[in-house]
Amino acid sequence: MMKDELETACESFKKAVKKQIAKLVKRRQQKHGFNLDEERRVNELIRECNRCTNHANYALKTLHAKRISLGFALEAFEQSTDDCIKRIKSTKSLKQVDFMQQQRHILRYWFGIFLRLRDGFVLLESGERRHPGDIDSPFCTKSQQALFKSRLASGFRPDGKTRKYSSEKGYTGASWDEIFDEDVGIKRRLMDALTRLYPVLGSGGGEVIWDNLLNSGGAMWDFAADDLINGLRGLREKIRTIRNNFEYSVNEFLMAARNKEKSLPSKLSLVTDDKAERLSMGPLEIRREGNVFTLNDKGGSLPIGLTRDDWSKMFAFDAESYKGQRESKPRSKKNQSISAVSREETKKRKRFIIDDDDEDSDEEHEVIPQRSKATKTTKSPQIALSPPNPDKKDNDGLMVTVRDTTKY
Repeated sequence: MMKDELETACESFKKAVKKQIAKLVKRRQQKHGFNLDEERRVNELIRECNRCTNHANYALKTLHAKRISLGFALEAFEQSTDDCIKRIKSTKSLKQVDFMQQQRHILRYWFGIFLRLRDGFVLLESGERRHPGDIDSPFCTKSQQALFKSRLASGFRPDGKTRKYSSEKGYTGASWDEIFDEDVGIKRRLMDALTRLYPVLGSGGGEVIWDNLLNSGGAMWDFAADDLINGLRGLREKIRTIRNNFEYSVNEFLMAARNKEKSLPSKLSLVTDDKAERLSMGPLEIRREGNVFTLNDKGGSLPIGLTRDDWSKMFAFDAESYKGQRESKPRSKKNQSISAVSREETKKRKRFIIDDDDEDSDEEHEVIPQRSKATKTTKSPQIALSPPNPDKKDNDGLMVTVRDTTKY
């Protein structure tokens, strides 16, 4: 949907709500009459309807803009993935130490982009703020953000004790769940307020009113919402395809390379448990440290207004750094201490937008290092390959480690 069409849809929805308000208030006045207290109650309900309408339009505009940005980001990611595959396949040395030294920078680079885009899908669905700039939107000022504050944290499951949504950093107030959650979503609150304007409609009045809204000018807004979710499903399929292509291509290369050098890893494995994602290849493991993975870019994980070229520049591979790592001498085998980063245990919530993990996230897909019979069965020491935050710009929360084993 084009920008001008979306603007028209939002304006039509606003007018449709006003028509319903006028219609219901007139019926209420005819049936009950108005005194001072009654007028105050009606005015408060009208204000609530207007707040919900403005919030719904703000959320829909923000979601459409971020979805467009995500689409361009995935196009750039697809190109970056192809570039990573070519770099891995062009590896000259198949000696164990040299090979792992060369691959770690490529895999860390790819994994960081993958996590960013996964967080982008979460941002569009639930609106969870995982990065400081996630709340940025050109459709409201900072002073207006309080008007569109998220209500998701107030939602509870049927037991009345367990919260449906829980996040340390809160929610943006502009997400699919924010609009359509059955308990605390904007649509639910708007229907409740309109129904209370004319209670005679009864328990099913909300659906009747919604149908009336669609028939009186709100149909285009509803179509825009359908267009949004259909687009997100297509993008979800795209990131799944990119991920599968990366895994397949790298594993195909490893299989062929092991015919020349048996000590090389046999498989690349990617586990996609939310906030506990990790990528491993033989002794090398790159894992996300929960909420520590943080991007300080303006606009958070999905800045609005970026084109494919903008994303391509942002995802540009640091060839100089890679070259420096390839030419560097092997690190000492002496154990180095690792400053452990606290990991917040998070309960995975499977969502319809980020279910790209599916069956591939099972633990059985990991490559388990095997030891020779002469090797003692002691825990393998770990060596940090690179600091968690080499560029000092973002606290990327990626822990890169290697298991000091003799056979993979």
